[in-house]
Amino acid sequence: MNMEDFTIKPLGKFEGWLSISDWSPDNKLLGFHELAGQRDLVVLDLDGNIVENLTDTADQSEHDAHFSPDGLKIAFANGAIDGAGTSLEMIDISTGNRTLLRTSIGRIYGISWSPDGDAIAFADAPGGADDDADIFIYHVKEQSFQQVTDDPAWDHMPEFCNNNHTLFFTSIRSGEERMYQVDPDPAPFLIINRVQKER
Repeated sequence: MNMEDFTIKPLGKFEGWLSISDWSPDNKLLGFHELAGQRDLVVLDLDGNIVENLTDTADQSEHDAHFSPDGLKIAFANGAIDGAGTSLEMIDISTGNRTLLRTSIGRIYGISWSPDGDAIAFADAPGGADDDADIFIYHVKEQSFQQVTDDPAWDHMPEFCNNNHTLFFTSIRSGEERMYQVDPDPAPFLIINRVQKER
């Protein structure tokens, strides 16, 4: 859609089902193509042509894929078709290398990169179907994880603000779906770490 005059341009015709998940700095589209029950991660050009299939997994279903801010990596969630847990994974676009970052018996979703590319926020229910979701962060350089929230209610859909320090998320902890923010200045998430250690 052209946002100046709201004209809509068809980008392509596909057999099966296709959804767009993200747009890279170098004008590539990231999407999911499902055909005959198999969903895979694909890259498309701005004319809607699939230029690369990033995954080919008949027994898995990829979702929530997003480019890193520099467009060089992709973080995504991946779940078994039989529903037996999910994983957080990363693909290096230049090499095609696929790295498993985290596995969970619950559902990982709501992936968000920090603007500097140093952190990936996501929701996970690590205890499975009987557990609530909380917000976690993967620190890319340190290759470490940090739990940001710990509440009996569901916390999910994290989104970084453009200052790298503020993280918004939604939660039903008040009994209604509302937005919350974590803003631990002066250092990113240092205060949260300290609070967790004191518990």
